[in-house]
Amino acid sequence: MGKNAPQTPLWAKTLDGLIEQGVRVTVSCTQCNKHDIVDLNLLRERTSGSYSLWNRRCRCRLTLGCKGWNRFRYVSGMAWAMWDDEGAKRWEG
Repeated sequence: MGKNAPQTPLWAKTLDGLIEQGVRVTVSCTQCNKHDIVDLNLLRERTSGSYSLWNRRCRCRLTLGCKGWNRFRYVSGMAWAMWDDEGAKRWEG
């Protein structure tokens, strides 16, 4: 991302905002390279509308036994990473 990265819209920080804007969110793995579309409505039912995918990752759930990390992007004209430099630094190491 870096210093010249665009500001993240506030609506991209919550499930309610993403759903309201009608954007698609994708998930991809850092190791197996699989990807899929996130069912935002189902995730909202399991969590809350204020739940955020921003700077969030989880162990791969796309390929059984994969030890990679799933990261999220929202698609609004192009795919935008849902993490910033601070989040990426936290995941290093």
